[in-house]
Amino acid sequence: MSVVVDTSIIIKWFVTEVDSPIANWLIGQWRIHGTQRFAPTLVRSEFANALLKRASDDQASIADAFVYQTELRRFVDLVEVTASMSNRALFQAQRFRTRSVYDFFYLALAEELDCELWTADERFWRLTRTDFPFVRWLGGLSVAE
Repeated sequence: MSVVVDTSIIIKWFVTEVDSPIANWLIGQWRIHGTQRFAPTLVRSEFANALLKRASDDQASIADAFVYQTELRRFVDLVEVTASMSNRALFQAQRFRTRSVYDFFYLALAEELDCELWTADERFWRLTRTDFPFVRWLGGLSVAE
């Protein structure tokens, strides 16, 4: 089994946030069951940006951020963004009338891999869940699942 995981969950594995315990439980379950975790290569820039924000808010240090970036590959396998993936992401972002395409790269990858996309971004989940039931929201997860 495979899943695509976005930055909103990945950051919780490195920096303690309110819902980090459930994110940690989830990755533990995936590891137990041998679930492969994927993200498009743009996750590197999104992850670096999230780490910079946490450092600016004194939730992490820049020194930690450098280390965390080298550890990213232990948590997810990176998939090169292709032109077709980029076109699909752009199409969906325009279709949903958003002003940002980044989240839709994860959606396009999940479609390509025919697997679930996991996010902690409730807004994105609410926007896409009807048309894309494979988009799963961390906040809707119960530990009993």
